[in-house]
Amino acid sequence: MYTVSSCAKSVFLTLGMTMFALVANADAGHAAVAVSAVLGGSSALLGDYNNTTTYRPGAIPLLLDNQNITISGFRTTTGTPDYVLITQVTLSTGASVPAMVRYTKNGTDQKVIVILRSDSGVGVQYVTNGVKINGFPTLASGSWRVVESGGTTTDQTVINALSALTNVAINTGISDVSADSVKKYSGLTINQTSTVTGQDLAVITLLQLYNTSVSTAQYNFTQAKVNELLVDGAGFNTTDTFLAAFRRENSSGTRITEFLAAVTPDLETVPAFSGTGALLGAVNTTSGAFGYAFITGAASGSSSSTNQFANIRVGKYNGVAPYTGTSLPYNNGQAGYSTANYYGATANGTYTKWTYAKAYTIGTNATVNSIVNVIQNPFGADAVHSVGLTSLTEMSVVRSSFQSFDPIAQGEDVTDGQPIF
Repeated sequence: MYTVSSCAKSVFLTLGMTMFALVANADAGHAAVAVSAVLGGSSALLGDYNNTTTYRPGAIPLLLDNQNITISGFRTTTGTPDYVLITQVTLSTGASVPAMVRYTKNGTDQKVIVILRSDSGVGVQYVTNGVKINGFPTLASGSWRVVESGGTTTDQTVINALSALTNVAINTGISDVSADSVKKYSGLTINQTSTVTGQDLAVITLLQLYNTSVSTAQYNFTQAKVNELLVDGAGFNTTDTFLAAFRRENSSGTRITEFLAAVTPDLETVPAFSGTGALLGAVNTTSGAFGYAFITGAASGSSSSTNQFANIRVGKYNGVAPYTGTSLPYNNGQAGYSTANYYGATANGTYTKWTYAKAYTIGTNATVNSIVNVIQNPFGADAVHSVGLTSLTEMSVVRSSFQSFDPIAQGEDVTDGQPIF
């Protein structure tokens, strides 16, 4: 946990048992701002919040919104709600990524969780390669955007404290696929010698999507058709109405999950989009388009996303629909996440495109452990259903889910929720 005084004549960074002086001259007895955890990775699980006009927080941040959940080192059920700020941070890799800062008041202190939106492959790379946040922008930079706020004074307190920090470690990578699959298929450099701990969190369902112009009836995708669209491109088959096909970037867990189900993998020729929101936007606005996305990334989990993707339809896969209805949640009157409609076909194994959401950590962190426990052991079905996830305990089918590297050498096939052809 990183702790700094909020108005300091003596600002300190605490990491484990080591103290590093950051800024001199501080008043004692003022409120402290403590960074309890730093998570980064999957846009389907952590959200899409780079756009200045839209805010889609993702499954895990939405769980953090649930005031009935106690999260160690962050909030109790009797504590105040947490508030949200958005900015960009520069990493030790040179990349600049959107950062969601969630904070809550605990007595006079502010507890902070920082969430970086990237993708699954990069999330794994954060922990295996020891990636750090170089620092946070200052209040004067104008780089901060208030999404939900407890008040200007509180915002300034948190921002001033964070801007004093440097070299902040990212202690948790959130991924839709195994570390081994990231190493093999993302194109990223992964430090395989790192000692990472991986845990399955829940199950997420992968949807096959198309623009409403393709078909008036619900389209049935076979894997051969998906391969044709992604490898040969739309228009290869002149007997149907697909005019465009889109995919995610190579390091995306969504792309790797779709990729692992392919008969002819790693030969996609179609345009790639970075982020769930970007791909959904392309399918929504392009006549004849095909694409794919996890259900967790398809809506913000609230009415704020009503009809945002009204032109997208959800297809069947090998004759089975993922749920009743053809629109994404909160579009065209389609119900929100918290209904059994969205989970039955995945849980009983009839709909086969799904994967395990995972958390990868180096060392231990009480706040991360608390978040993992909430997702793995929901206090009620709606705790995970309300954010688009299916609980591990609901699944009547189990698939291989290796949490480290080189499972083939150990005699285990990694499918990340997909069948091996």
